[in-house]
Amino acid sequence: MRCAGSISEIFVPAKSKAVSSVQDCQIKGRVTDVKMSINLEHPEIGDVQVALTAPSGKSVVVHDYTGGTQNNLTTTYKKDILNEMIGQSTRGSWTLQVKDKSGQKRGNLKKWKLEFHYQDVDDLKKMEGIGPKIEQLLNNANIYSWSKLSVTNPSRIREILRAAG
Repeated sequence: MRCAGSISEIFVPAKSKAVSSVQDCQIKGRVTDVKMSINLEHPEIGDVQVALTAPSGKSVVVHDYTGGTQNNLTTTYKKDILNEMIGQSTRGSWTLQVKDKSGQKRGNLKKWKLEFHYQDVDDLKKMEGIGPKIEQLLNNANIYSWSKLSVTNPSRIREILRAAG
């Protein structure tokens, strides 16, 4: 599933605090796998920091002023770097921020793309007997949907509930 589209080219000024590009995702789910592709033109990528922020506010720096005088950043980041995004909600605004610490060099964010694999999310509190606390316990055990709950062994559910006291 892609929550991405093409963006207009964004100018990255020299010595910028941060330039942001936002992509909205309307799919309701929890991230189980993620990859992000970027095409950033810049004469020295060692002057650049790039971070991805989830709708929850969770942020991961994917490029941190490395690469020295190498030009342009065209790459795909995968789960190994974006691992902290696993479990995040897919729905909402995903923000890419680019900072340039140099005083003279400028760049252009040509495009970026975000792709997810995700698990459906349902409001488990709709079932009689499941309130906010039990729903949170189930979510912590990676049970977010009716379909996942229906195939969970009853002994596993008892174990989840007993562990919480």
